[in-house]
Amino acid sequence: MSLFPPYPIGARIPDSPHAVCCSLPTMKDVIGYEEEDPNVRKHVVTGYPRFVEHDYLRRLAKLVRLEWKLTGRAVSLAPSRRAAEGLQAFLAPAETNLGTWKTLYVVAFPDRPEHKRKARRYFQHTGCGVSSRQAEDLLHETGQLDAIHPETAQEDNPRNSLMRSLHDACPEANPEHILLARSGMNAFYSAFTAARRLQQPQGKNIWIQLGWLYLDTIRILETFLSPKEHHIILPDAGDFAPLEDLFSRDGSRIAGVITETPTNPLLQTADLARVRELCDRHGSLLFVDPSLSSFHNLDVYRHADVVLHSLTKYFGYEGDVMMGLAAFNPARSEFAGHWLELAREIHEPPYQRDILRLAAQAGTSGAIVERINRNTGEVAAFLENHPAVKRVHWAGSAATRTAYERLARGPGRPGGILTLDLNIPLADFYDAAPFVKGPSFGTRFTMMCPFMYLAHYDLVSSPEGRDRLRAHGIDPDLVRVSIGAEPAEEIIEGFQQSLGRV
Repeated sequence: MSLFPPYPIGARIPDSPHAVCCSLPTMKDVIGYEEEDPNVRKHVVTGYPRFVEHDYLRRLAKLVRLEWKLTGRAVSLAPSRRAAEGLQAFLAPAETNLGTWKTLYVVAFPDRPEHKRKARRYFQHTGCGVSSRQAEDLLHETGQLDAIHPETAQEDNPRNSLMRSLHDACPEANPEHILLARSGMNAFYSAFTAARRLQQPQGKNIWIQLGWLYLDTIRILETFLSPKEHHIILPDAGDFAPLEDLFSRDGSRIAGVITETPTNPLLQTADLARVRELCDRHGSLLFVDPSLSSFHNLDVYRHADVVLHSLTKYFGYEGDVMMGLAAFNPARSEFAGHWLELAREIHEPPYQRDILRLAAQAGTSGAIVERINRNTGEVAAFLENHPAVKRVHWAGSAATRTAYERLARGPGRPGGILTLDLNIPLADFYDAAPFVKGPSFGTRFTMMCPFMYLAHYDLVSSPEGRDRLRAHGIDPDLVRVSIGAEPAEEIIEGFQQSLGRV
């Protein structure tokens, strides 16, 4: 049997109601999804939870509207009062009402497309939405579901077990300084919002984005800063000179530097030691997110004031649980304890059943990552020599290898991400590839996506947007591949088949 069975459009991967990935097997499907084609959207009932409202949540919302006899009003469900009140503030000046139903908070607002889209953006950017497992429990409790989906869970001290696994992967971080959040984005949103409260009274109002970062990290910087704060983009994380120039001009006003190590999707690695020196000299905070390669492979904690990590990636390698963390570093920030407490007041903690599920996977995630690391090197070597591939961006690329290896926990630890610039039409390659196709990464199975189409469709769908991406060194038609733990020769054969057909 093939290690890479075909998945029809909308198929959940894995076959669980809590899967964070759904199949978009052709470029036509991807574009139809982004353009909200009803012939595509009808198949996509689940997806990456911050982007696609889960079917269980839709069913609960319908139940609430019926029970409350609401007409002309839409509802969004939130796990806490603070999340619900945050949504109300985000929807203003639209008229909203706040209520409770079972264990959830309900925000009702005018049933208009623009308000629904705005509500979805709030949960997407802040990552504080209701867990699919919490929704499942409520549907079961109210008789809407006959049974809970069976799955392996760590029932014995799951939080302690999970924290031990995290400490094994990142022994530098004290568990007392780690904040678990409902998603990686919620961890960043909480740490960033708390940092703003600390830095603004000091007259620090400039936030630097170092590198082209993940979509919602950029969106938070664009959406939640006040008019008195400034967001500056330095697109090349590996180019230190522009950062140094900026600090020499405005160092006293720089609140913090936010970067990924490596960046998504170009896998650039900043010289964190030099960035750290600049931040120390000017009282600025350094945020570092190593999710693309994972704690297992990189030690960035010693350089950072706070480390963010999406635990959905690598630790939740089955692809069926959402969670994230913020690890604060008291050795770097004298107010780390106060910062942590502020972030704790803002963040949305994980649902208990999500902790049970992640704890069951995290303990063996190190072994999965070792296999992924070995595969990545072999597959990268094959692709770098294939005529259909123009360029492979990865941790071992010549331009970034030295900076990456300074942070690596040992040799041969590149993580699982390869980004490909192609010499052939994107659709020809993508449609022919046998791998799982959809968002997310860091799973035990190989998967791929036309990343810019899913993250920045507004840019790839216009000539001006495509020119902007190219100006930042980004091929609009790049493909991001997340290498899995299958045998390397099987993964390479899958690429041979798809690249050889064009």
